Amino acid sequence: MKPVFYESTLFEISRKKQVYTSMPSRHYHDAYEILYLISGDFYYFIGDRTYQVAGGTLLFMDIHEMHKLVNSGCNMYERVTLLFKKEFLQHFCTGGQCEELLELFKSDYRALKMTGKDQYFIEQLFQKMIQEGKKQDRGYEQYQQIILVELLLYLNRKLFDSRVAPMLESNRTHKKVLDIVNYVNQHYMEPLKLCEISR
Repeated sequence: MKPVFYESTLFEISRKKQVYTSMPSRHYHDAYEILYLISGDFYYFIGDRTYQVAGGTLLFMDIHEMHKLVNSGCNMYERVTLLFKKEFLQHFCTGGQCEELLELFKSDYRALKMTGKDQYFIEQLFQKMIQEGKKQDRGYEQYQQIILVELLLYLNRKLFDSRVAPMLESNRTHKKVLDIVNYVNQHYMEPLKLCEISR
């Protein structure tokens, strides 16, 4: 199945409880994406890596980076999805400062497990952004920009400055399973042989 491209707005944030995602199997955006799992668990494919994700985990997807959520257990989960473009931050930082803020999307780390008070802090930032978008009081977009800058600064410190940042390791085995599933999806109209699939 061919990956699907989604054009994004400058800034978008949502919080949902669901079992099935509305996004197709593999997709990518023209924006940076942060996904935060509040509760539940699933597998998440980012590029060629797979992460087993549980509540309190943040995932980072770069612009045009392929990703996919797999909820094989069909369990309810709650998540926050944040999409934004670099232009959304340009009034609050120079070119070099913006690059520093977005460094976490270029790193080898794509997942960060939060604990205790860090979870509470992150969830409060997301909730403020969501509330500002709902109320749309005077200056709400500026306030969302300020909160986003605070979030990115915080996450960069966690990833790069903390000596004990709780990273999640990716699982290469699930990548191989995904490759097999994609092969079968692309060739389901043809007679398939085990030797071809294993090759």
